[in-house]
Amino acid sequence: MARYQPGHIGMIWETDMNALSKDLRQRILNYALVNPVRETARIFQVSPNTVHLLKALWYETGGIEPRACQARPCPCGFARGGAVLANTPAG
Repeated sequence: MARYQPGHIGMIWETDMNALSKDLRQRILNYALVNPVRETARIFQVSPNTVHLLKALWYETGGIEPRACQARPCPCGFARGGAVLANTPAG
């Protein structure tokens, strides 16, 4: 879902998605290692891309923990949470 934030250039994207639990990640991976990706996605009601990414994470790191967020600051000075970092014109 997108919403307009006054003083921000463009839209701010919000999602209602939550991270998968460690238990669910493990069950998805265990199933996906011996079954097709699409079948795994259908059984666990996730997207096939989620299964691909989870398998890739396991092959690359040997674990199923999510990677650390690598968010970059917004170039317009707008911070996460609604705080304005840059000076804005009075008006």
